[in-house]
Amino acid sequence: LTQTYDGTGRIVTATTDPGALTVHITYDGSSTPPINVGTYAVVAAIDDEGYEGSASGTLTVSKRPITVTADAKTKVYGDPEPTLTFHVTTGSLVTGDSFAGALTRVAGENVGTYAIQQGTLALNNNYVLTYVGANLSITARPIAVTADAKTKGYGDPEPALTYHITTGSLVAGD
Repeated sequence: LTQTYDGTGRIVTATTDPGALTVHITYDGSSTPPINVGTYAVVAAIDDEGYEGSASGTLTVSKRPITVTADAKTKVYGDPEPTLTFHVTTGSLVTGDSFAGALTRVAGENVGTYAIQQGTLALNNNYVLTYVGANLSITARPIAVTADAKTKGYGDPEPALTYHITTGSLVAGD
């Protein structure tokens, strides 16, 4: 018998041809079913219209597949780093289970595109986690400058040409 991890380890009562034979499966020597990935001893009890008996075997609980996709992000050059997030695109978590860790991105602060990576994002051993990446785009910082009006007298030296920022701001160090 095989089943995918579902957090309960319950096995549904199996029947052969509809209504012909009912098989009740229990866990060998335990009233508590397994809940994690692994192989477990089980007993199949047959009790149906003149048929009685039992057979032992194994139940293999396989890893639950789940796929997450990073959410694309954008930030303006010099602004704070956005929180890197993701969403489940296929599969689901079993109630009570949760993700651990966090996404990371390729280093860099200049205008450009940087891959968002899985980083330390993980699940426990009951899952097969597939990660689909996205990108963080850093866009140019908008800034407007206005030249300062200047005058000079005939024959006087050229005045220094200056400007002032009218909208936006420079990033510290620029």
